[in-house]
Amino acid sequence: MINFVNQYWRTIFILVAIFVVSVINTSTLQEAPQFKNSDKVYHTIMYASLGFMLFFDYRRDKFIKFKYKHLFIILLLIPTVYGGIIEIVQQEFFPPRRAEFFDWFADIFGSLIGFSAFYFIFQKRTPK
Repeated sequence: MINFVNQYWRTIFILVAIFVVSVINTSTLQEAPQFKNSDKVYHTIMYASLGFMLFFDYRRDKFIKFKYKHLFIILLLIPTVYGGIIEIVQQEFFPPRRAEFFDWFADIFGSLIGFSAFYFIFQKRTPK
């Protein structure tokens, strides 16, 4: 367990930060810039950060390794399930927060962006 925490502390930090931001009463915060669908943009950015860092921590992990064909599914499943659980928790335990399908969709989309960004930035280039 300690090895896992040492390896994935960045991802865990982002998971905790997303949870806190997702359940805090927004009326206690100073106003963030608002525009049409700004909350979807915020969801996308948070989960892009999560997806990027999850992939980063996984690539550095010396203990947990998946076959390449399962890697994407497993790494995408974590933020997808987490985002869905947070939407449900908001609805049930943190009124006036409420669950929204499009917030969850933005979470998934953000995760895909984070994975893609990591892949294109850090992929191993083969010499031509």
